[in-house]
Amino acid sequence: MNPNDHNNNIQPIHTLEELQKKSQLEYSNPQMAPKKISVENPTFDPNIKQAEHKRTILRKIKDNIKVITYSVIALVAIFLVLTWVVTPIQVNGISMQPTFHTGDFVLVFKWPQTWAQITHTQYIPERGQVVIINDTNNSGEEFIKRVIGLPGDSVTVKNGIVNIQNPEHQNGFNPDKTYPYGKTLSLYQPDMNFSGNINNGEIFVMGDNRLPGASIDSRSSIGNIPSSYIVGRVLVKVWPLSQLKLF
Repeated sequence: MNPNDHNNNIQPIHTLEELQKKSQLEYSNPQMAPKKISVENPTFDPNIKQAEHKRTILRKIKDNIKVITYSVIALVAIFLVLTWVVTPIQVNGISMQPTFHTGDFVLVFKWPQTWAQITHTQYIPERGQVVIINDTNNSGEEFIKRVIGLPGDSVTVKNGIVNIQNPEHQNGFNPDKTYPYGKTLSLYQPDMNFSGNINNGEIFVMGDNRLPGASIDSRSSIGNIPSSYIVGRVLVKVWPLSQLKLF
């Protein structure tokens, strides 16, 4: 092939000057110039601010509903606990002196009685425990007393001295001398005589204040206490704080 043949397909190489001229020609021609990419601001929608305001209000409403829901749940839980598990009670009267005085606050553990009602059984506390009982005369009053006798016991009180007889203690024993609470009792007094038996499902209670007429208890008008009249046992004295004590 003749290199001087002008019909061949080889394109001539442009010089730098030619390329520059070509570039200037393209930019001078609007149709040949590269298209510019422009970013336009979106059209303002007046409903956007209103929608955001609505979302804010809905968010606040949801938050308030959560707070109200949690508050209601907390109140219901507190109500259930105070009704069925534990509740504070203020002592009024002299019948449990020197252990408790008027104005003292105690926490009463009610769950054993609650469970007994659920399971249709009887709640019998332990001897020596302090309990809250309902008046067997249905006056609506509540009393704080100490458990002295249990079902199957025969109780005798002579000149203020207690004697308990049962199959395990046929010769009898004095719980005031057996349990620690007896160390704090006042001196025994005469003219405080009683004798009786405790049936199944009942307890015999007395106040720690053994002075004549100081305590309304099983020796007097309220008699033996049926299990269903027991509110619960005293768990702790919480007031005054200086006398905080578990029972």
